[in-house]
Amino acid sequence: QAEALGVEVYPGMAASHVVWEEETGRVKGVVAGVFGIDREGKPTDDFQPGIELHGKYVFIAEGVRGSLAKTIIARHKLQDGKSPQKYGIGLKELWQVPAEQHQPGLAQHTTGWPLDEHTGGGSFLYHFGDRYVAVGYVVHLNYKNPFLSPFDEF
Repeated sequence: QAEALGVEVYPGMAASHVVWEEETGRVKGVVAGVFGIDREGKPTDDFQPGIELHGKYVFIAEGVRGSLAKTIIARHKLQDGKSPQKYGIGLKELWQVPAEQHQPGLAQHTTGWPLDEHTGGGSFLYHFGDRYVAVGYVVHLNYKNPFLSPFDEF
């Protein structure tokens, strides 16, 4: 579908470097298709340099821990004064409830209980659609108790 709209897709080519517009610091593209690099990042005999791909809009969709995202975050100091990212495990059930109990659009969040004071997490309830409620529970992955089971806590 994207290609039908004029989007160019390059399967099998990972982006390896960000291409910057030096005057503004804006991302103007990526270098993709670099082949023949050893595990230490050095060119091998089969080395092939990548090609620069420029775009009016460049979407970096590798997640915040990706190498390109880290480069962009560092250059623009996007983490200065910010807390580090948290990771968690979440569980969710979908319930269909009686009409008199359904409140479309209602969103409820909790923190803590039944977790101890050293473990982060919480729950959520989202009412939507035809009497549906999404019920979920998230536990931060920095918990210390090796016997903690997020599933059993839920």
